[in-house]
Amino acid sequence: MPSLANIAVVLAAHGSPAPSTHGNPTMDLQKRLSKLDIFSSVTCGFLEQEPKIDAALNDTSQPEVYIVPLMTCKGYISGTKLPRALDLTGAVTERIGPGGRQKIHLTEPLGVNESIPAVIA
Repeated sequence: MPSLANIAVVLAAHGSPAPSTHGNPTMDLQKRLSKLDIFSSVTCGFLEQEPKIDAALNDTSQPEVYIVPLMTCKGYISGTKLPRALDLTGAVTERIGPGGRQKIHLTEPLGVNESIPAVIA
C-alpha cells in the first residue's frame, strides 16, 4: 500500500437539495481530517447538493484516490447511485484524471465498520 501522504480521500455523502440552517457534518469531518495532515488531500462531495461528488473527484489530481461513502449501510445509494455518478466500474477503477493516471478505490460505506456502533453510542 502506498504511503498515506500520497493518497487523496473524497468523503461521499447523499446530501439534501433543501438548504439547511444547521452545520454540515460531512464538511466538518472533511476539515478535521484535513487538519490531521495524514493524507495528501481530503475533500467531500454530495449526490444532492453542492459541492457535487463528481466535481470533488474531478478536482483531485493524486494518482491514488479513496472514495469513502459516509452512509450507515450498503444499499442502492452506495452500491448503484454513487458509482454511477462517478462513472466507476467496480471497487477499483482506473482512469485518466486531471493529473494523469488515477486508481479510484470505492470503499465500503463507513457504517458497515464493526466499530461504528460503539462510536455512535
